[in-house]
Amino acid sequence: MILSRVSLFILLISNTLWGQTTEKTYWIFFKDKPDYLHATVIPDISPRALERRLKQNPHTSALIDESDYPVSSDYLAALSSHLVLIHNTSRWLNAACVQINERNIPLIQSLPFIREIRPAKARSVIASTTSHASFFSPITASFSRFSYGASLRQNSFVNAVTAHDSGYSGKGIRIGMIDTGFNLTHTAFSGIHVVADSDFVDHDGNVSEIGSKFTSSHGTFVLSAIASFHESFLIGTAFGADYILARTENNSDAIYELADESRWIAALEWMEQIGADLVSSSTSFFDEFPGTSHDYNIRDLDGKTGLTTLATDIAFQKGLLVFNSSGNNGAEDQDQYRISTPSDGKHMIAVGATIGDSTVASFSSRGPTADGRKKPDVAALGYEIRVVSSGTTGYQNFSGTSLSTPIVAGIAALALEANPAWSGSELYDAVRKTASLSKKPNHTIGYGVPDAMKIIRYNPASSDDFNPIRDVVNYPNPANPSTTIRFRSVISGRYSVHIYNTLGGLVRTIRDNASIAAGETVAALWDLKNDHGRRVSSGVYIYRIAMDDKSETRKILIIK
Repeated sequence: MILSRVSLFILLISNTLWGQTTEKTYWIFFKDKPDYLHATVIPDISPRALERRLKQNPHTSALIDESDYPVSSDYLAALSSHLVLIHNTSRWLNAACVQINERNIPLIQSLPFIREIRPAKARSVIASTTSHASFFSPITASFSRFSYGASLRQNSFVNAVTAHDSGYSGKGIRIGMIDTGFNLTHTAFSGIHVVADSDFVDHDGNVSEIGSKFTSSHGTFVLSAIASFHESFLIGTAFGADYILARTENNSDAIYELADESRWIAALEWMEQIGADLVSSSTSFFDEFPGTSHDYNIRDLDGKTGLTTLATDIAFQKGLLVFNSSGNNGAEDQDQYRISTPSDGKHMIAVGATIGDSTVASFSSRGPTADGRKKPDVAALGYEIRVVSSGTTGYQNFSGTSLSTPIVAGIAALALEANPAWSGSELYDAVRKTASLSKKPNHTIGYGVPDAMKIIRYNPASSDDFNPIRDVVNYPNPANPSTTIRFRSVISGRYSVHIYNTLGGLVRTIRDNASIAAGETVAALWDLKNDHGRRVSSGVYIYRIAMDDKSETRKILIIK
């Protein structure tokens, strides 16, 4: 993550500005969504997003819930006369990020529908850096499908070369990228497939970093580590994936940077809604304006305070796994070298950086979290990463957790390509449980360095609580004159389906020791007859699906 603190000059100017004006950026949280239960318009959640949610929550009765509905328009209207402007609203947090005159806060807090008001937090400002010559000696692959040039080291470090040779490129996987903007005119992006993009800063449909939008080319550099393909020069870890791009960062105004947190959350909600499979982000929110209400501190890194952190949890509940850079504060003093939000999250992957082996890079932020959890989750090469230059043909080396993060997100996309039935939870486990220090994680590189092929070959069945039986349902229910029992298996094996009465007596064997392939869906018809061919009486029955030592049971109501 190529980040730096604001210079002392800028910090002093910012503090002076805040002392002269009472306008500041705040989050306003609402108590409820009064229109939710009576809404006539269902939120527009894409079929792809619903499919991902079902993988994560196979037993849910509602793939669309209250968190998908917008903030109350009546509440916003009631607040309008007290606000300077609304930066963004969050469906997931049921909140609005606003510019407000501080003298209006007591009045707003007294409104009956207001739950909480809190200051918006500033992100760590993304700064321009300079390229540098390589410290490492060149390496060559004994044999590989592609010529990687100077990007061979970063791909080999996570075994992406072997995965590419095996035919995986991220094809069919949608990766969300949240950053400063993206210039796609470089030769290395000639084959990139962008399925959607959005500018959450200027709202003009242009996510590039050119003209008045120019900041640091940070987003372009980050994207090139995962999405580029220019043989003999630079190949990203997931060059065949589909990309969703979001520009959320604004370096032009110190005060309005405080809205970046809301932009990041809005981008994540949008990406989830339109069907992203995973998200890579290389920004953070921590320790930018120390000693002010606009800064998170060490005790806030507890996985339940930072707003972007809470957003990653909600995304995970919907099956969307976020990869975020741990931060570049490792070279600072003991109290400040910690990870940043949202990388303190409990259900996301925080990525640190190493040098040429498994040694943590000096700049890489470390754990633990405020509540004692190991962080970062994993780490990859983050020193002298080959990326594109700011022009259209050149290349250069950069360092930072901003670059190790997309490398890891890319190999996760390769694993999803190989295992399309995986849920977000299974991908999360696969990345951490197959890394080099999975048996003994630490606070510098977490569970260690991930390996693309080990993630691809990960078997969720190795988990003690793993159940291969997914998406169980029977229809119709109540049943008459028949019902179909349907489920999906995430592994190959043999299964049985039996019907029992409420006393535990066997009524009917539907399937017995039948074979099933990984990813296959079974639809077993029950004609409501017992094993003797007689129609069963009305009432409640139990069906049980069994595979090896795992099973799932459900109730069926039979009516005449």
